[in-house]
Amino acid sequence: MAAENKLSKELTESWKKLEHKFKVIRKEGIVEISIVVSEKKDKNLKSVVQRKVLELGKSERWQDRQSCFLLAQHLLSDSPDFCEAILKLGQEKFEDEESYVREAVAEMMEPLAKQEGIRIYETVHKKLVQLIVENFKVEEAPENSAKVVEASIAREKRVLEEKLRGLREGVDSWKLLFTAFTTLEKIVWGLGQKFEKKIDESFLDLIHRCSKHINRFVREASFSSYGAVIAAMTSETFEKFGERIAKELESGLGDNWSQVRHASSVSTRSFCKNVKDLEPYYRILLPAMCLNRYYVAAGVRIYSQETWKSVYGEEGKEIVAKFAKYVTEYYVSQAKADNHAVREAACHCIAELGSKVRPDAISEFIPVLLDALIACFKDESWPVRDAACLALGAFVSVFPKESEKDLEELFGLWFEHLSDNIPSVRKNTAVALGKVLNTFKEDVLKKILVRLNTFLPMVNNQTNDAKKFGEMENTTIFGVAAKKKRDNDPVLHTGQPQYSCGSLAPKMKRATRCGCMDHGFAREREPWEYTDGAIYLLPQVVAFKPDLGIEYLPKLAKIADLRHFAQYQKLQETIWKIVPEIAKGMGKKEFKRQLKPSSILNPCVETLKSGTMLSKSEAGKCLSFCYQFLGESIFESRLTEEQVSIVRRSPHVRTRAPESQSRSMTASYFDAMARDMKDNPAKAVPKSKNQRLF
Repeated sequence: MAAENKLSKELTESWKKLEHKFKVIRKEGIVEISIVVSEKKDKNLKSVVQRKVLELGKSERWQDRQSCFLLAQHLLSDSPDFCEAILKLGQEKFEDEESYVREAVAEMMEPLAKQEGIRIYETVHKKLVQLIVENFKVEEAPENSAKVVEASIAREKRVLEEKLRGLREGVDSWKLLFTAFTTLEKIVWGLGQKFEKKIDESFLDLIHRCSKHINRFVREASFSSYGAVIAAMTSETFEKFGERIAKELESGLGDNWSQVRHASSVSTRSFCKNVKDLEPYYRILLPAMCLNRYYVAAGVRIYSQETWKSVYGEEGKEIVAKFAKYVTEYYVSQAKADNHAVREAACHCIAELGSKVRPDAISEFIPVLLDALIACFKDESWPVRDAACLALGAFVSVFPKESEKDLEELFGLWFEHLSDNIPSVRKNTAVALGKVLNTFKEDVLKKILVRLNTFLPMVNNQTNDAKKFGEMENTTIFGVAAKKKRDNDPVLHTGQPQYSCGSLAPKMKRATRCGCMDHGFAREREPWEYTDGAIYLLPQVVAFKPDLGIEYLPKLAKIADLRHFAQYQKLQETIWKIVPEIAKGMGKKEFKRQLKPSSILNPCVETLKSGTMLSKSEAGKCLSFCYQFLGESIFESRLTEEQVSIVRRSPHVRTRAPESQSRSMTASYFDAMARDMKDNPAKAVPKSKNQRLF
């Protein structure tokens, strides 16, 4: 008997790997054993391995029990006795104390069901459903999505109290529920269309209940299981349950957790591909599918965009126009969602609706869409305001007449956000005002110039931070010691926002249309931020009226000369970003004429010489543009000999257009960097004794 259970020499080493503590090594052993058994086609060898696998399943080590089921799925073919034995062992391990073992059982059930058919489902169904129902307890999510967070906190508090009292009951209930449901899902996947006759109201009720569970992993599994159910359905079953499943998927597409949305998106794609006639379900699925193309989580967003292309193709815009009522209602509701990432996506979608869908299809919905966007423009979360700002600019430019009654309020909001604490909000506000300027022409220009002339010189009122932090000994105003003291100033770190997990935005409440202009969260604005917003607005104004470039270029040069406050480098970055845009607006001839009188090149070269890496980079891009826009000889005639030397030696400036756009780093770049470090030893990496850099 011992000889019968003995493994061949070539399998002994592989079997030892199954005892390793790392799963990756155990999987190596599983692969090696399955390959040998498959290639040799020796029934005796296979029988020995199967017996030893069943012994592993009874081991006290969870790693052995996991290896048992991971290896068993490769030994099922032509082995009815082994299939029966492993099925029985699997049922015993449905409640194994180790979740990795239960997951391995679930994984094994898919090929077992595929091979053995519907009897596997009939054998284990009752036990799995019992486990699912027993482990629900009080952990279903509230129907009101606003209460989900509160319910989650209450659950965590209860679990923590149970752990502190040494109680295990209730702690792992959702894990047992999750693995039981996953096992059921795997069986359905394995059965395929053999499962169709088992799809009924009670089974769908079970999935629905799991989709409302408070734990996101359980909800994710439930929406993933719809993919298995859809794969088993025929046209007859779609007619019977299609609408119900579509509504369930719509719910998953709007879940607060990205993983749940993604699982629902995968099942939705399967639904769209398998159903013969998708049009009856457009009103249910189309709006949520549209919105997820702009969702903040990249996985959901990209997958949804790919689904949209494969399902709707070039007809997408017309389909949205046809079902504009449902799409609009959904967008407006999502603009009021508790999740700030959803509100942001809704703003992007409304902007797209105004710019891509034919106007006559959405004209009757414009008032409610504007109301939703204006409410989002007052949101506490800056990405929402940012998206709403751009959306309103695009919307007003496409529907000027319909927007006239809201213009005064909008201008108040736009001018308020031109000095927002967030740079991208300032920038996008300027872009939005530029679109409105091109729509309403001279009437709007007067309003913009009043604000522009007010905001532009406000940097002169900026407090001198060098006086506050300048008593430290430094060779420069903002040297290491002064910077360290400023960075550790308690005033800069008190009362600041807490940020939402996985987002650059503070986790804050939505606003309403009737709310005040103040969006509820902002630190006190600095004078330089008003100037920064005005600078972003300059290219829009000059593009509309080029002659204004002659007036504002010298003013911009004076602002670029200021160095008395800590954030001046940020302002420098903005200036050198927008000078090329101003040049394009003025035209080559006029810009060339104004370069010397405006003195704009002096602070630009100074930034290239002594700025931060970011400001140097922007100054270098600006000078590179001038070389290409005006020509090398013409541009250098506007520089002094010293400035030409600085510019030519800088690694940030290209005096000629690159031969190939793909060659971003060349030998000349590194040569210039070496010269820069030689001329400025302070920038070089200090080399200690006995240290070899290469």
